[in-house]
Amino acid sequence: MIFRAKHLKESVVARRAIMLGLAAVAAAPLAHAQPAQASGPEEQQAIALVNTWVTALAVKDAEKAASLMDEDCQYRDDPFQKELKKGRTQALQDIKKLLRGLTSMKIEAAYAVGSSKNDVLVLVRRVDEFNLGGKQVTIPMGAYYRVRNGKILEWLDTPLADLPPPPAG
Repeated sequence: MIFRAKHLKESVVARRAIMLGLAAVAAAPLAHAQPAQASGPEEQQAIALVNTWVTALAVKDAEKAASLMDEDCQYRDDPFQKELKKGRTQALQDIKKLLRGLTSMKIEAAYAVGSSKNDVLVLVRRVDEFNLGGKQVTIPMGAYYRVRNGKILEWLDTPLADLPPPPAG
């Protein structure tokens, strides 16, 4: 039991270290970056999946975007949320809310790394635009996706700039 708890803690620490490293890559200047970097077919397919997902959001097709997510997905769509949300059904509800104000979502760069478990980690630098109460807001985003079996299993959005405070209520 102690081994399992220790292994779980080490997994969380390792995962956070990977995410911090990926965030540093996303924040790096893009002057010489390629729009998408992938070394093999699994990585290329994962980047294509994330591109399809972003396109679905850009055209406000919530059902299509949710269909690209695993039934048991975990995600953070709001940088102010403290814990990951879970499940495709909840994701569909939250995506519909997100799309109310979304006016544009574009990927500037994407990178993918495969793993021995056949998961692929995709890190993208995006620019999201929202109309919030009549005001246009542009937010550079770093987004992490974990892809397994052709579905998004994990999605974490992190702003790469200061955000305005969350709306009341």
